[in-house]
Amino acid sequence: MKRILAISLSLKNAYRINSILYMLQQTPIINRFLPENIYCSFKLKSLANTLSVIWEILSVFVVKLLYFGIMLIGATMLYPVQEKSQLFLHIFVFLTLLGSFTNTYVFKPGKDKYYALVLLRMDTQSYAVSNYLYYILKTFIGFAVIGGIAGYLAGLSILQYMLIPFFVVSLKLIVAAISLSYYERTQKAPNEDHINYLIWGIILLILFGAYGLPTVQIILLIQMSMAIMVVSILAGTLSIYKVLTFRHYPSMYREILSQAENTVKQNEHEQSEQAIAYSPVESSHKKGLEYLNDLFVKRHRKILWKSVKRITAACIVLTALLLLAGSLQPMLKEQINTLLLCWPPSALFFVMYLVNRGGDYTKALYMNCDYSLLTFSFFKRPEYIFRLFLIRLREIIKINLLPALTMGMCLSALMYGNIGNEVDYIIIILQSICLSIFFSIHYLLIYYLLQPYNVGTHVKSSDYRIVETAPFIICLWIMKMDISSFYLGVASIVLCVLYYFVAVFLVRRYASGTFRIRA
Repeated sequence: MKRILAISLSLKNAYRINSILYMLQQTPIINRFLPENIYCSFKLKSLANTLSVIWEILSVFVVKLLYFGIMLIGATMLYPVQEKSQLFLHIFVFLTLLGSFTNTYVFKPGKDKYYALVLLRMDTQSYAVSNYLYYILKTFIGFAVIGGIAGYLAGLSILQYMLIPFFVVSLKLIVAAISLSYYERTQKAPNEDHINYLIWGIILLILFGAYGLPTVQIILLIQMSMAIMVVSILAGTLSIYKVLTFRHYPSMYREILSQAENTVKQNEHEQSEQAIAYSPVESSHKKGLEYLNDLFVKRHRKILWKSVKRITAACIVLTALLLLAGSLQPMLKEQINTLLLCWPPSALFFVMYLVNRGGDYTKALYMNCDYSLLTFSFFKRPEYIFRLFLIRLREIIKINLLPALTMGMCLSALMYGNIGNEVDYIIIILQSICLSIFFSIHYLLIYYLLQPYNVGTHVKSSDYRIVETAPFIICLWIMKMDISSFYLGVASIVLCVLYYFVAVFLVRRYASGTFRIRA
């Protein structure tokens, strides 16, 4: 078993090294100083190997650090609760329950499992057990270190935060044992990548328990949280036997990996075609590039507008419920006002970044339009590229404007008469609109300048990934700034206008050389 674990870790490390080398090869400026055959360079491979080992070590702690910092300690600061330690344990118990069945590792298909079990034909039993125990060990170490620090900062006692890592791994073992027993009875393997509506309902219910119940002053007592943790640890100890003695790993992984293989073969381009409306009713009276864009939008209503309408409807329903609850229960209204006061104006940057559908729009553009048209020389003419960019920019702004305007108006409705004044409400609505336009421009701009997809519709551009996630880092940085909503709103408007002219200039100047299919 030790030998199997060593080989599987070596295989995973080799895959990560090749990924690092490929990323360096695709990074602008840096790739000019690299040798042509980068994969034969001993120095570069040694560097990549060092980075891979460092990442393996950091991965044990970095994700846990973000988890405790944002989901737990950061969340507890938003509630006007005196006993922060009690609230910390309450949220932690619910989120650990959520993570126990959404992040199992055993039932998650991955390239490392496919390479090891299908291509190299390793012993499935030894591979599954050894790698799962290695995963559990990493989880325990990460939660022991970061969980201990977070528990100390939250005011927990030594005994309480010492139970954190044992509780986490125990719940994971319990869920794994239950799922393995389920497979023995039904011969149906759970797949972590395929979450059905029932699981989504449970996820939303648990999230409501973690963050919704404290808003109505319903928080698990510390004694109750401790009892849940102790009982889970005892049950998890008994679950180890099931994980170690389960004898159907070969058949189970054949089913899981066959599903993953079929998913890989049916790439995103083929999947997205199923959402296209090919009805002859879909037509347009427009001409030229306007006709092309209008037909594309009409045939892709499911891809482009479905999630937007859902977000909009969810915002309206949630706002209506909060307003109704506030009118019926004055105490709850005060709590809502307190949460809104704790809500920094800069947080709207982050929300607009999350709800913006620019990434989905550009992916649909490439898969079901540009993927084919970029093979024709006329489509790559500079004047056509620039004209189509402006047309598509108009469309993506229209798509993202609906949820942005709704969120701005809903937030103003919740604040009306309690927080701020009429000018603040107008600024919030304008800020939402401008931020939506800004992110719409951003996604379409990097699509034209860094066109990341190859003929297989896979992202083959590391610089695209970096630029795509840059607004996320900027949003987190802006959220830390102490700035009034008025100045932030004015800055958003100015930023949006400037970015529009920058995008127009860059696309007119460079897109004819960058907007192409990657090899």
